[in-house]
Amino acid sequence: MYGCINDNSTPGSQFVLIGNVLYYKKHNKVTTLSKNQTKLLHCLLSGQGKKEHIIDYIWGEGEEVKNDSKYTQLILRTRNKLVSAGFPNDSILTITNFGVCLNESPSPPAGKLSCDVVDINIESKVIHSFNM
Repeated sequence: MYGCINDNSTPGSQFVLIGNVLYYKKHNKVTTLSKNQTKLLHCLLSGQGKKEHIIDYIWGEGEEVKNDSKYTQLILRTRNKLVSAGFPNDSILTITNFGVCLNESPSPPAGKLSCDVVDINIESKVIHSFNM
């Protein structure tokens, strides 16, 4: 729901979406999203990362090739926006033959890496739950 004030996050999630503002709690990052980026993050936070679901939710049914191109551009622009705001590069993961999901344990932003201490977590690539 674009424009709502409610916290659209999953309990325990590192990502919080309030209205069109996305917060990354782990590293205190924030960015303002466009209307379609907000809809995308709403889908991902609710575990609906399947490509077809995202396309239907954002653009409705229409020309498959045109919507597929819009989807690809939306994912690319959203990733770029998150990275430019200081979010980790791997905040949004692509899952082959499925769609995308939020990475709840992304790598730290480049500025946070230290040569002295690297926290290697076995579950560092735990993916936000999603429905298949």
